[in-house]
Amino acid sequence: MTSIMHSILGENNITSIIFDYWGLLWSQELKKLKLKVDCKQELSGKLPSLDRIPINNDVVFVWNATSNGMSISNINFLSENHKGLIISDLTSAVFVCDLPWQYLDVSVFSLQKALGAESQKGVAVLSPKALERIKSHQLKFFSLKNFDFLINTPSLLSFADLELCIDLYNERGGLDENIKICKKNKEILDKWEKKNNFLSYFSLKNNQSVTPSFFIYKKKCDHENILKFLSRKKIAYDINNFRTMQEGIRIWNGPNIKKNDLIALTNWLDWCFNKFVL
Repeated sequence: MTSIMHSILGENNITSIIFDYWGLLWSQELKKLKLKVDCKQELSGKLPSLDRIPINNDVVFVWNATSNGMSISNINFLSENHKGLIISDLTSAVFVCDLPWQYLDVSVFSLQKALGAESQKGVAVLSPKALERIKSHQLKFFSLKNFDFLINTPSLLSFADLELCIDLYNERGGLDENIKICKKNKEILDKWEKKNNFLSYFSLKNNQSVTPSFFIYKKKCDHENILKFLSRKKIAYDINNFRTMQEGIRIWNGPNIKKNDLIALTNWLDWCFNKFVL
């Protein structure tokens, strides 16, 4: 994402849409470049107002927020004839969301989330409009324009891993099946949250992503000991809140998560809440 910002942005004014940590980070990077940035920011669990974005502005946003379980869901707030570039961080959205690729000029993602593939390979998909921008204008820091070859020698094993993951993805039914699995997993968490006395979703229903899901405490619990117990018993790892968020539980309920494992996790979490309530 950083190389995209350095290579493409600067010609137009920019609208930065911020509702999570990563959107905030990208906006801070834009300001370091001394670009003209209009920030639409809301970090309370709802989306900022997206009215009246100038048609010529480049627009930068995260689609699915890994840090807080939110999603922008669509880009209906922009005209189909939007003249500026539409740039999205799709890391937690690609392969699990039906994305409007025809309207996205720059799509940036890695491969670990929905595919479970090697995480260190970043992908940038550019539209013809974005390619023209690269040819005509870029800041002199890291220019994508100058590279039409591999920048370094990637591990062939990582490509073999990706090929295997793509094969499994297609064999299982591709995007339609992934979306179906995510929705069923999300329904399990929705039902659990509805009757749970200890947790609630961080964000409003209309702003929640299909995955991941982020919950905050309604009652005070010994959060640290809950996480230690789950890890020690090999029940769950890395379900802590993102480092900039308030204490809570963050669950990846994507297509690589089995229904029965998710149910088992919620049962163990209920046991932990009652065991470690303060």
